[in-house]
Amino acid sequence: MRRVAHDLHDGPVQTLTAALLELRRGSRRLADDPACEEFMTHSIGLIQAALDEIRGIIAYHRPAALDEPVVGDMLRVFLDDVRTQHPEPRIECVFEGDENGRYLTDSVRIALFRIVQEAVTNALVHAHASTIRVVVSFSDDGILCSVEDDGCGIPDIDGPTEVPRGHGLVSMRDRAELLDAEFAMRSTPNEGTIVSVRFPA
Repeated sequence: MRRVAHDLHDGPVQTLTAALLELRRGSRRLADDPACEEFMTHSIGLIQAALDEIRGIIAYHRPAALDEPVVGDMLRVFLDDVRTQHPEPRIECVFEGDENGRYLTDSVRIALFRIVQEAVTNALVHAHASTIRVVVSFSDDGILCSVEDDGCGIPDIDGPTEVPRGHGLVSMRDRAELLDAEFAMRSTPNEGTIVSVRFPA
C-alpha cells in the first residue's frame, strides 16, 4: 500500500498539479473574457477536487501516523490529524495509554491502527459523536485497545452483540481474527458505542 501511495503522489498528483498551474496562468490571461473565465474557473475547480480526493486516498491508505513505531505516538498523531480534519464542529479526541514507549510487531501495530481508524471514522460519520476516547493498556497477556464514543449508537443494537454487517465492523473483526485477537463491540442507543480488541502477547 505504501508503494501505491507513492505512485499516486509521484504520478497523477504531479500531473494534475501541473495542469492546475497551467489553467491558473491561462485564467489570468483570459480575465477580460467572462465566458472563458467561467470555463477556466470551473475546470480549475474540477481539477482541485480531483487532487483533494487523491490526497485523501493517500492519507487514508498511508497516513503519517503509521510512520510512528511506538503505538502511543502513532495513535496520538492519528487523533491530532482527526482534530485538524474536523475543525467544525469541534471533536474532542482523547488518548489514554500506559504504553510507556512500548513497541509492537508491524503486523499488530498496523492491524491495531486500522481498527482504531475504522472505529473513529464510524464515530464521526455514522454516530455523529462529539467525544471519542481511545484507550490502550498493556499487560502480561497482551494489549487491549478500545474506542469509545458518545454518538447515537448503531441502529437496532442495544448492548453487546455479534458483529453486524456494515460500517466496516466485519473488516475490523476479520483483521483481529487474522492475528488471533479478540474483537468485541457494545452499542447503546443515544449513548454511544465501544469497540475493543485484545491482541495476545
